[in-house]
Amino acid sequence: MELTQVKGNTYVLSGWKLQPVYVLPEGRCILLDSGMPNARGRIEATLKQAGLTVTGILCTHAHIDHASGNAYFREKYGAKVAMPAGEAGLCVTPLSVAAHVVEINPARVLQDLSAMVCPVDVAIAPEEDMVALCGVPFRVIHTPGHSPDHAAYVTPDGVCYVGDALLSGRDLEAKLPCSFHPMTDLKTKPRLKGLDCSAYVVAHRGIYEEI
Repeated sequence: MELTQVKGNTYVLSGWKLQPVYVLPEGRCILLDSGMPNARGRIEATLKQAGLTVTGILCTHAHIDHASGNAYFREKYGAKVAMPAGEAGLCVTPLSVAAHVVEINPARVLQDLSAMVCPVDVAIAPEEDMVALCGVPFRVIHTPGHSPDHAAYVTPDGVCYVGDALLSGRDLEAKLPCSFHPMTDLKTKPRLKGLDCSAYVVAHRGIYEEI
């Protein structure tokens, strides 16, 4: 896993997916999503090599590859977790996680996806278009559809992390159908247009100057 600069204090961890990191003073950082359970060690090692410790997590949505490190980093480092309120509600108990993962046997969900269970320090309401985490203001773009309350974020450097609101290349084919509710997904995607951001990070997978 590599840590590379996108712009200013906005970096990205490159692995199976792209995961932005916003760097703060004094060796602290905010993760935009926390990754898969088996990615924690690689994330920690890469950040440690860069002299960084996780102090916050700004999560796009409650899927295993985006939210499974929330509880781990919160418990180990005291990281504050922020995510859309509708997604936070899915992460209250193992049963609440299982309730919205309809394509997997519930018993397997309880076993495999319980890592997503985590208290949330900041629940972002649907009407909020800004969120402050660890003293840093991020713009919130509500893009439900891929998941019930998915959100994209714009860092203070003008870099937009679209999460899974958009997919590209190999992963677009691999993840079809790519939305929880296709009609809502199509309706909210246009909110990403006209943002005038300097870069757009797509979790699955690419960094683009325009979309």
